Amino acid sequence: MARSGGPKPKPTKLHLLENTFRGDRHSKNEPTPEPCIPDPPDCLCPVALGEWERITPELEKIGLLSEIDRNMLARYCQHYAYWHQAVVRLRTGLTMETKQGNLIQSIDLGIANRASDIMSKLESEFGMTPSSRARMGVSTKRAKSKFTGLISEDD
Repeated sequence: MARSGGPKPKPTKLHLLENTFRGDRHSKNEPTPEPCIPDPPDCLCPVALGEWERITPELEKIGLLSEIDRNMLARYCQHYAYWHQAVVRLRTGLTMETKQGNLIQSIDLGIANRASDIMSKLESEFGMTPSSRARMGVSTKRAKSKFTGLISEDD
């Protein structure tokens, strides 16, 4: 049966990071992909590829990136490129003149605003905003397991 209404369910990993996990409220069969840095898709433009290379190590450090996230991250990076390119072009002004001589909002302002909206949604999914990190309680330090030291690694 499909879910209807209410907030999106959080993955168990986020509940663990936020210290709000309750075993009686979570599926025992939730997929848990292995954290890794996926290869970027060939379709990314140079600006998007630069953003991919900047952000992937940070996301991998906190364990929020895996192979299955590749397409969503590619969309974030490509929208970053759209936003960047539009903002660069906006340096000449926020308005443009029509053939009739009327001033209208620059098309690039609309492109930048739309790309920014999409980026904001994707940034929140990946914990790339201060508020989403605060909700997650993400730490870049890896906690030691209670089992650390029980088995000698020399054996």
